[in-house]
Amino acid sequence: MRSAKPVDVIVQLSTPPARTARLLAAARGGSLSDADAKAAVTKSHDKFRSALEDMFPAAKDKDRHTARTTNAVRLHRSYTHSFDGVSLSVPGNRVADLLKQDGVTAVWPDTEVKAFADHKAVSAVADSDQQTSTDDTDADAVARLHGEGITGKGVKIGVIDTGIDYHHPDLKGVYAGGYDFVDDDDPMETTYADWKASGQAETNQGSVYYTEHGTHVAGIIAGRGDTGKERAAHGVAPDARVYAYRALGPYGRGTTGDILAAMDKAADDGMDVVNMSLGASINDPLSPQSLAADNLVLAGVTTVIAAGNSGPGTGTLGTPGAAALPLTVGARDAPLTLPSYTLSVGSTKAEGRLLATPYGDALDELATGDHAVTDVGTGTAAGYTGKDVTGQAVLIKRGGITLDEKVKRAQSKGATAVLLANDNAEEGHIPVYLGESPNYVPTFSLTATDGAALAAADGRVSFTPAGTFRLGDGSLADFSSRGPVYGTAAIKPEVTAPGVSVLSSVPADIVDPAGRDYTYAYARLSGTSMATPYVAGTAALMLQHDPKLTPDGVKTAMMNTATALPGDVSVFEEGAGAVDPYAAVHTLTTVDVPSTTPYVSLDGTESELPQNTGALDFGVQPLGRKARVTRTLRVVNDSGKPITYEVKTTFTRGSGSSGDAPAAHVTLSAGDKISVGAHGKRSLRAALAVPSSAPAGYYEGHLTLTPVSGTGVAAVRVPFGLRVAKSGFDTIDITKSVLSTGRATAEGAVGGGTASFNLKMAGQLRSIDIFLADAHGKDIGYVGGLNTTGLTEGVLYGPATVGAWYFPFTGEKGTPIDPRGRWMTDGHYKLRIVGTDAQGGADTELRARPARWTAPSRSAPPRRPPP
Repeated sequence: MRSAKPVDVIVQLSTPPARTARLLAAARGGSLSDADAKAAVTKSHDKFRSALEDMFPAAKDKDRHTARTTNAVRLHRSYTHSFDGVSLSVPGNRVADLLKQDGVTAVWPDTEVKAFADHKAVSAVADSDQQTSTDDTDADAVARLHGEGITGKGVKIGVIDTGIDYHHPDLKGVYAGGYDFVDDDDPMETTYADWKASGQAETNQGSVYYTEHGTHVAGIIAGRGDTGKERAAHGVAPDARVYAYRALGPYGRGTTGDILAAMDKAADDGMDVVNMSLGASINDPLSPQSLAADNLVLAGVTTVIAAGNSGPGTGTLGTPGAAALPLTVGARDAPLTLPSYTLSVGSTKAEGRLLATPYGDALDELATGDHAVTDVGTGTAAGYTGKDVTGQAVLIKRGGITLDEKVKRAQSKGATAVLLANDNAEEGHIPVYLGESPNYVPTFSLTATDGAALAAADGRVSFTPAGTFRLGDGSLADFSSRGPVYGTAAIKPEVTAPGVSVLSSVPADIVDPAGRDYTYAYARLSGTSMATPYVAGTAALMLQHDPKLTPDGVKTAMMNTATALPGDVSVFEEGAGAVDPYAAVHTLTTVDVPSTTPYVSLDGTESELPQNTGALDFGVQPLGRKARVTRTLRVVNDSGKPITYEVKTTFTRGSGSSGDAPAAHVTLSAGDKISVGAHGKRSLRAALAVPSSAPAGYYEGHLTLTPVSGTGVAAVRVPFGLRVAKSGFDTIDITKSVLSTGRATAEGAVGGGTASFNLKMAGQLRSIDIFLADAHGKDIGYVGGLNTTGLTEGVLYGPATVGAWYFPFTGEKGTPIDPRGRWMTDGHYKLRIVGTDAQGGADTELRARPARWTAPSRSAPPRRPPP
């Protein structure tokens, strides 16, 4: 960066958080006391502050406002528990200088984070052939646990979100405190009054200034609404204590810096569970948020994170949901039984399925008479031009704007009902239920054919009750983000939970601008944001029942007892399946996979941290090479009787995109049976074999243990997955080989004097580093690196530019690279471009084409460009 304009950044320091440092020491066969680990973190921060004072001598004398408008630095927050680093503002042209400071490992942009909820993402699969009452399987499982006294009592749950309306009658009894990282004020939601006072637009990029998200999430976790009323927040863990960490402000948006601060505070406050229904739409397991989430788990906090709402594409996970150690959650629908009506206009009849409704008896009133019908197109403002629809039904075609906007505009125009015709003839009815709101009028879905028929009919419309229809069958939500994790091909999300049209609490001013009447302070929202608190609440029930459970233990038990979703669903989409709270709490058998997770310490040292999970992740196997990988599973029998299990491995094609394992001769063997004694444990070896002829692609399936002896014990399914793929580079094309530190040559001056190249990856790479070599190919220094997160193999990217500043190799073990850097001198050089994959494998390309570097003019010393 050349501009002195202030930019917000996150600085990683080289000392891991205390808990992580102690685990790393243990993994290396050593030990580290808690006091020494904490002292090292404190020392790293003191050292960095001193370095900042040296970089910006006047910084300590600047106030917050002045620092924003000068070349000074402004320190925002320090992180010591879930992440070791700071957030700060610095002039853009000084960012590179931060990397020169001893103890600084990386500098990241302080990027935007947002809540993962989407009013538009309210969809399910309708099935009119099943005229049954509402499927209360999920509610029944939770109610059974509540009946046994398992209500989350004594468990502390942190909600990192938009804040909580702690005045809500369903939440005021569970709210236990919190902190506001947005305004350093009060962890209340951003209110309607805040918007009025702000002078800002009410909506921005589809988000409303005043917020509801955190209150809705908290209601799902621990709402204490009247169990005898449908319109209430019925929490999974109503006796848990909920702490609000407000890290998202107006429009439901925030910064990475505030999210890190909230995670740090949650660890410091001793949370047992943390819910994060938020993120950025980047599949990055090594982002600052992901690293902090991993550290939060290592600190003993069960961390539950939303997968994101960017589905249905492959690899659409968000961050920190891509982090290795937390429990990541996808969304599924929960079946609803809703009323159906016969709509009659003269002799024309059509089935109308309820899509939205206000509170009260508006549906009953609608059926008592008939109503004029006005066609308003797609329901935009232009469709109402010159039309008075007061007291009438409006016919609206789907498309153009959101369904929510169509219904609300009709209500604001005085319409009594909305007839909403699908624009997709093959889909039939619109598979949506928006829910209840005082801003709605009765709204009915029509097929495209019926919509056209009613538009052509002449007369008034009447509404006659015609029974019920069923919406949803427990399927994976279309919007739910899918795995696998970028680079590692790990299975994520691990589980799914109800996340479509979920009813919960919202602030009063969402329905009443005065903010005083909570009668209708409820709404149905959709998103993985709604599925995540269901799992966080389930974790609280498990921890009350067994306080000795670790975060790994919670994850494994939930995965072991999850049930398969309907249809052909990939393990990279559903993980282990749908969470079953009752089974997770009372399981007598667990099957976990002891493994290690690659951990890159903030000093750059790669380590392996132990972890247990409920999936067999075989990672990325090289295309064209024979591979054999063995994993050990641990089978634990917590019952009082010995049990013999039948073991079976089954490959599937997932949703159709995974490879045909039998045809490719890819196998997974684990034996036929295993017997485990009462309160005992046994190891089970699973051996994967991939022939060199196996085609590229993903392979997946399940390893199932079914009890053949013993009673009251359920079968356990363990998902497995792998990817066979190329690695390294496909193409590297030097597009400009001459570089100049001045502009002494016409060719060197092009592009500001930088050299450039294009590249195409053959497989996913975690990082790309560029080294400088002399004309004989001997490495002499480090030039810089490229962030590969989100790049797709097989796509040509570029141009990537290379400057004339590099960091020489010193030959010293303690400081192998000189952090001071220097300009290249005149001469011929080569670039060594090294791509590293998630398993540590490297592909090196040494470009033999000579590059001539032209030295700067002595009379005009150049400014140092960023590395």
